[in-house]
Parts: sequence; C-alpha cells; structure tokens
Amino acid sequence: MNILLYEQVIIDNLYEFWRFVGIKSGTLLTTFNYQAIILQDSDWPKRIFGLNSPELMSEVEFKRLSERIRAGDLPGLITLSESVSEKYRF
Repeated sequence: MNILLYEQVIIDNLYEFWRFVGIKSGTLLTTFNYQAIILQDSDWPKRIFGLNSPELMSEVEFKRLSERIRAGDLPGLITLSESVSEKYRF
C-alpha cells in the first residue's frame, strides 16, 4: 500500500463520520461538487469536504464556492489532504 492509499482510507473514514454527524443533526449539504456540514452552535465539524476530482472542479466552481463562503452560506473551511490539494492548484 502506498501513502496515497493509506491517506485515502483515513480520509474516507473521516468523511463518513462527518456525513453521519451531518445526517443525524440535519445539517449536511450535498451538492454535485462537494459536501458541507453547517452546524450553527458549534465550530466542529463545520467545514466543506468531499470535493469532486480536479477534472470536475474547475476554477469557476472554486470561485462559486468562494462566493458562497463570503456570503456566509457555507463554512469558511475546506478540508483537503496534502496530495489532493496539490491536484487542485490552478
């Protein structure tokens, strides 16, 4: 197993937990491009996660995401692993 596979297993487990929390609290937002958990009374795990692959998440999609964050519609934190963040560099 290489480091990226280990990384993916850990991230999948974490994202599954956040989805569970979001579903149970009724605060999970699921779109084609990402998921977000938006808890009003907590700082955790208020974040955007599970972004689509770089081939599907264009620079335009990131700009839309940024606009929604600035408008307060989405949390101001996007969770990416180091290897995935490298893939999103524009």
